[in-house]
Amino acid sequence: MISATGLQFSYQPSHVFKYPDIQCTVGETLLVQGASGCGKSTLLHLLAGLIKPSTGSVILNGTDLCQLNNKKLDVFRGKEIGIITQRFHFIESVSVEDNIRSAGYFSGKPVDEAFLKAIIQSLKISTLMDRKPLDLSIGEQQRVSIARAVVNCPSLLLADEPTSSLDDNNCQEVARILSGLAKESGAALIIVTHDERLKRLFPHQITLL
Repeated sequence: MISATGLQFSYQPSHVFKYPDIQCTVGETLLVQGASGCGKSTLLHLLAGLIKPSTGSVILNGTDLCQLNNKKLDVFRGKEIGIITQRFHFIESVSVEDNIRSAGYFSGKPVDEAFLKAIIQSLKISTLMDRKPLDLSIGEQQRVSIARAVVNCPSLLLADEPTSSLDDNNCQEVARILSGLAKESGAALIIVTHDERLKRLFPHQITLL
């Protein structure tokens, strides 16, 4: 379970983001909504330990991310947190399969081959494994990014605007896949978005002002 309490962050003294307390349990999906500029992506970075809050704490499975040094935080993040960003940051020179497996390589966590096969089948990307990421459509890249994020069976799955570039049918499909994979792998799923279409799919939600 992830719990964030009393989070505040400031890029400059005159502009402070103050966030409501957050709790998300195993297999649960939390939708974080709000207009552009309200601090959604900053919140995701705080929850991932990519930046540290001015005040407050982020606790994942009993570990306070704010108390870890950078080296320990990198190791912890690689093993326990999967992140789906708006920009996919693929390794362009290697295949789709190698990009997915890179999550295990960089975290030092062995890839569960049976789970990897199940993910690939669930996301319907088995025919893409030998291709290069930049040869794929945006929708295909999205699915590969999801596979890379979940292959380590993280405790926390974070998704930043995962449906913003998708049509209605693919929006619902990606939302279903994310939620299903979170439940299957026992992860808490937090989606930050301004996509109003997701509001009717996930009842547990907060809105940033």
